Amino acid sequence: LSEVEGQGAAAEAGLDENSATVRLLQRGELPDCGRRAQAQSEVVVIEDPPSTCTDCPLAMSYAGRGRMTVRLEHGGKVYGLLAVSICAHLAANEEEQVLLQEIAGDIAFALYSIALEEERKRVETALQKAHDELEKRVEERTAELSIANAELARAARLKDEFLASMSHELRTPLNAILGMSESLQEAVYGPLNEQQLKSLDTIEHSGQHLLELVNDILDVAKVEAGKLALEIERVSVP
Repeated sequence: LSEVEGQGAAAEAGLDENSATVRLLQRGELPDCGRRAQAQSEVVVIEDPPSTCTDCPLAMSYAGRGRMTVRLEHGGKVYGLLAVSICAHLAANEEEQVLLQEIAGDIAFALYSIALEEERKRVETALQKAHDELEKRVEERTAELSIANAELARAARLKDEFLASMSHELRTPLNAILGMSESLQEAVYGPLNEQQLKSLDTIEHSGQHLLELVNDILDVAKVEAGKLALEIERVSVP
């Protein structure tokens, strides 16, 4: 039994593993009957090997015996060759040739099944490798996203802290400005003329508007932090 593509593998029964024929096959060479069988689907029958198989190391050992060689084929693919030594009159028997072809078909199917299983394992291994690589990339990406989320959370916290600090720092002088303008409008420090009162009114309105902006900034920060407290009460829509 020799693998046709490269004739690298060989198996035998009834021969010495160091025989010339086995060494011939291991070198990737075939005798004439093997080359003929490789080229056709029918059984190659040699009824008198010593007189016809001059290139076969076992030709003289086959004196009085015949030889049948057939290729191992399944699904249009040739997997190797099967050669048997048999009585000369049986080698010429068509039933024996049919039986050899059936045996060769069974062996070829077995080789096909082995190749199919090896391919399945190869694909399975490749899929597992791809899955492992994908899982590794997902883990790496998840770690990167975790770091990015932590940085975003830190940035958001710093922003909220800045807004709270800024709003507090702005409201402190604003309260002083509004308080002083109210006191001046009420003539706590003495009477004021009309132009002075008008200017104080402008200062108060501008201060109130600025205070509303500061409060809005604080509200936005509270909304983003989920800490905005709602004041639910009945109101007059008009």
